[in-house]
Amino acid sequence: MAKLNIVLGFAEAQPAGMKPVMSDDVVDVQTLDVTPSNQVSDIMSDKTDQVWMLTAIGGDVWVAFGKEPIAAVGDSIPLMAGVPYTFSATPTFTVAAISE
Repeated sequence: MAKLNIVLGFAEAQPAGMKPVMSDDVVDVQTLDVTPSNQVSDIMSDKTDQVWMLTAIGGDVWVAFGKEPIAAVGDSIPLMAGVPYTFSATPTFTVAAISE
């Protein structure tokens, strides 16, 4: 079964146009068991200078962000297993995941 390691933290200051980089100031951490059904994280971003670091473990997953996100295979952001991905966080948004 695939898992999704979710880390929400604060971003380091970066020049305009650069990909967000997470500082060592972690806000919350969760690991979701990802199944073929939409799984929604309990973590919600609440600041504009936060970032998500997501890592799929044990299999590829698809993710979506939003207030009530729904991840769908082929219609969301694909994450390859073992590769950490960083995304800017939007206040009041959380993340959802699904596997094939």
